[in-house]
Amino acid sequence: MNLKKQLTAFILTAMASAALFAGDLPDELKDVPAEKIIDFSRFIYGPQKADDPESPTGKAAVYVPAKNAKNYGGIGMGVYTISKKQVVGFIRPKAANEKYNWYKIPRKGKDIEFPGGRHNTQVYLENWRIGAWVPEDVKGKFDCWILVKVQGPFYVAGSDKENKLFLARVLLVPLK
Repeated sequence: MNLKKQLTAFILTAMASAALFAGDLPDELKDVPAEKIIDFSRFIYGPQKADDPESPTGKAAVYVPAKNAKNYGGIGMGVYTISKKQVVGFIRPKAANEKYNWYKIPRKGKDIEFPGGRHNTQVYLENWRIGAWVPEDVKGKFDCWILVKVQGPFYVAGSDKENKLFLARVLLVPLK
């Protein structure tokens, strides 16, 4: 194994350990070894980044929908591979509360792989305004988990808070 691969493996293991330290994981991932989980939350992008004491990392990317934004009945979340021009996973869940919740983005098929390469695979939310780039050396078959909080009547019926979406963490877990 060359030095670059060794260093990459070390960094990914360290990131996985940090993922476990940085807050609770979804129940479905409790039995997954830390070294298998890839936390690429540092690659999150969005219109603004903010301190958020409710986030397990203390920070989150924040998106505020336009006042005239169309509400499609949930939070649009997906995974897209640019080289193949293919949505490999998508979900539009309705938020039940204004707390952080884990969501698994369902894959469109078990044979779909992340191809690797710089800026080639992207996790996106709400019309691509907020999301995360998958690191270029990550290739293979993965499930994607994201930690999201929403607030306001755009997302949660009856809320009196300002409409906002917060993205705190993004994890990849290799398929068994």
